[in-house]
Amino acid sequence: MTPLIVVENSANAKLGPGVCATYRPVGISCPKCGIAHICYAQRGHVALIARRSAKRADNMLRLSGAPLVRHVVSGDWFRRDSLGRARLDREYVRDVVRFHRLNPRTIGWGYTHGWRQWPESVRAAIPRNMTILASVDSLEEAQAAQASGWRTARTTDDLSTKQANEVVCPVDRDKQRGKPPSTTCAQCRLCWESRKNVLFKLF
Repeated sequence: MTPLIVVENSANAKLGPGVCATYRPVGISCPKCGIAHICYAQRGHVALIARRSAKRADNMLRLSGAPLVRHVVSGDWFRRDSLGRARLDREYVRDVVRFHRLNPRTIGWGYTHGWRQWPESVRAAIPRNMTILASVDSLEEAQAAQASGWRTARTTDDLSTKQANEVVCPVDRDKQRGKPPSTTCAQCRLCWESRKNVLFKLF
């Protein structure tokens, strides 16, 4: 069983109306990451769905025909083996890849902290309408991921560290300035349309 909840309309203000989403349990589907102590998926409404996802195994095909899918709002693309080690959940990755091949007009995007554990053969199988960014927590990690061919999504508490090859998430930029969001993920589309790496603000 692949623990998973799929939601036809996430009702997430940042994602935007009508964006579908998937949720996996935090911990058992995650590799180690540098921000586990402040993980947003362990707070509020997202945490409730993430916990419920451990007891569900929804079918991705429920989202067939959706325009946009945000993958793994909570959790990651891994599962724990019998020794408690995080291994890439190839069954789950295959299911998502198959979904996007069957739905060529559906754009999907997500992030992974375990970018080092994705074999090149698996990455090469990802279709054009599916984008996975390496989630990184430092400039050094970002540079290492980029050198391995990944686009990165870097988190920081200081937006002044933005590099020339990065663009700041406009929703986070507005929040930093104390302004209401001027856009949503559905409108912005930077994470899957831009060639630049994305910089997110830790709040």
